[in-house]
Amino acid sequence: MGFRGRDCEDGSDEANCRSYSDQFSKVTGAQMEGRQVEKWLYTLKTTCAARCARAKTFTCMSFNHHQSSETCILSDSNVGLVGGLTRSAGWDYYELKEMAVNCTGKYKCQDGKCLDNNQQCDGRRDCKGGEDEVDCEDQVNFQVRLVNGSDAHEGRVEVRAYGRWGGVCDDMWGVPEGDVVCHQLGFSLGAAQVMVESHFGSSEGDYLMDDLNCQGQEGSLAECDFAGWGDHDCQRGEAAGVRCFLAGESCSREQWRCRNGRCVGLGYLCGTVDDCRDGSDEDRDLCQAPVEIHLVGRDGVEVRPEVHREGEARSGGGVVRSRGGGAGRVEVNYMGVWGSVCHDDFGLEQGHVLCRMLGWSEATHVYKNNTFGPGSGPIWVDDVRCLGYETAVTDCQHQLWGQTNCDHNEDVGLKCSHPGSQSSPSSTPTSGRVGGSAVVTPPPWEPPASCRRRAVEDTPGATALERPKIVSGHTPPAGAHPWMVAINLRTKTGPEQWCGGAVLSEDYVLTAAHCLYKYPPSTYLLRVGDYNTHVDEEDEQEFRVASLAIHPLFDKGSYLNNDVGIIKVMKKDGKGIQFGRTVQPLCLVPPRWNYPANLSCTVAGWGSLGPTLGFSKVLQSALLPILPESTCQADHVYGPTRLTEGMYCAGYLEGGIDTCQGDSGGPMVCFVDGRHTVVGITSWGHGCARPNKPGVYTKLTKYLPWLYSNLG
Repeated sequence: MGFRGRDCEDGSDEANCRSYSDQFSKVTGAQMEGRQVEKWLYTLKTTCAARCARAKTFTCMSFNHHQSSETCILSDSNVGLVGGLTRSAGWDYYELKEMAVNCTGKYKCQDGKCLDNNQQCDGRRDCKGGEDEVDCEDQVNFQVRLVNGSDAHEGRVEVRAYGRWGGVCDDMWGVPEGDVVCHQLGFSLGAAQVMVESHFGSSEGDYLMDDLNCQGQEGSLAECDFAGWGDHDCQRGEAAGVRCFLAGESCSREQWRCRNGRCVGLGYLCGTVDDCRDGSDEDRDLCQAPVEIHLVGRDGVEVRPEVHREGEARSGGGVVRSRGGGAGRVEVNYMGVWGSVCHDDFGLEQGHVLCRMLGWSEATHVYKNNTFGPGSGPIWVDDVRCLGYETAVTDCQHQLWGQTNCDHNEDVGLKCSHPGSQSSPSSTPTSGRVGGSAVVTPPPWEPPASCRRRAVEDTPGATALERPKIVSGHTPPAGAHPWMVAINLRTKTGPEQWCGGAVLSEDYVLTAAHCLYKYPPSTYLLRVGDYNTHVDEEDEQEFRVASLAIHPLFDKGSYLNNDVGIIKVMKKDGKGIQFGRTVQPLCLVPPRWNYPANLSCTVAGWGSLGPTLGFSKVLQSALLPILPESTCQADHVYGPTRLTEGMYCAGYLEGGIDTCQGDSGGPMVCFVDGRHTVVGITSWGHGCARPNKPGVYTKLTKYLPWLYSNLG
């Protein structure tokens, strides 16, 4: 009584209890956004105040309360310190009086944050809306110029503030910052190229700006975030430079022309950021356009197989249709731009995949060294690796699109055989188009037969509402998660917990790409059959890493996109991982599994037990529900654009149970068709067990072709 909330319908269990309400000041019709630590449902305002005043695991400074829904949200800060106060019907904001900030004589941001007066017009946007840096022109008298270039459109960037000129440091210097400079100087198409390391010579004066962080649409460099006037840690050789676009200038092979005439790098296409400043590089039709390929003969005419469809002409329009085989230079249309394929590491396995995309059955010859003449446009694909069974080139492993060290005298060509003589993944020719959901053929790699078994069951118990402060769930019996792998880093003081992983076979471990990209293979140490990390257990096995495979599009576009990786185990005495009572592999998710909403699945790991707590010595597990896509994309969760088609979220919106630091890379395991099956990989989240911020997981059905191609 007196703390849990109203358990009796008439509220009598909360009568005659100490009231903490007089310790708080109130703002009606408002709430503080962000900094949410705990969320409680069906909680009276008086109980919410008591929870804040008596919080033991953190310092509670304020809370939001919604009277009609009886929702209570506790915070570890207040408006005076961090701002965030917004008008919100139905909510009331309460601030602990003894923790309140006295704003008398200080600058107050629109959202309530208090600043010292010397923070105004200092170059740092300390207010969320940046109003502390508005109307500062008379004080700063800001100007910008380019010096030491061949013409007025290029040079070292120098700025003038408070009556003196100085340089701009190249820390964080990039295209958005260059765009602002060019626009400010009257070059409307923005930056063609940004330079670092004093490309146009070192600045003669001191640096006035460092750590610039522009969006690219500001009217002046002074409107961007930066370290503050004259605050820097740069040497003479770190001056920033820029070359601005001139009207009518052609884009390079590595660039794409926007509708407004601006050129942007191919790598910026469909990256969720409006790099063109007119939205054309993020156009939905462009970004969702299927990948197409065709063959171009020596005479520049497209070659296609003679496959007649109703309503389709058999020839004409600059197209030669071949009843037998066809040969020509391979060209790929990616995001609406035609380009070629480099011949590096290109063999018949790759050729088979491309020929089937075109409607032929197989490749009979690979032509290298520009046999059919040079192509034009970008070289889209390099170092492509296929096993030959894939349905499309997008299922093969290769460098990032447009990333290459080749030129057009290395364009690859193919000779394809006539269609119909051999079965292919699809009985209908694709005409070189890849769109929608790919059909996954039976993989050449099969999981071990024991992937459905475990000798010890696990029964994670309480729900988030019953146990609101649990982060990593409960302690399962030893052997209940026999597929778990502890991925450690080898350090001078011994192995340190880094990430989790899952056993797929004697030779391979599944994990997240972000667990692997920072260090070489020799840095990692794998432990299987582990339960208590401080105890040497009988069935525990330890392995070094032979090789790592990271998805080629990892972290491209959205944060931690394509977060999947594979570890190949270094065998000991000719043997890989040995299966037994406490070591078993997982089955891979079926290709068409649809991630049913509210299905509860298990996660496990040795990660942190809470945001401020250390890693667990003993394996922890929890039962989490897969959340509907509409919930994950709600504005108060992650929004409509944050999660890609290769992600899903799972957990409780109330918070309380979640994966945390150190659990990354571990599997989400569901019971599918009577088998313990890995359906996702622990990837990222906002904090640990926060309200409205469930964990985000890699959706493995999206990556099965890539996984199969690396598990051969």
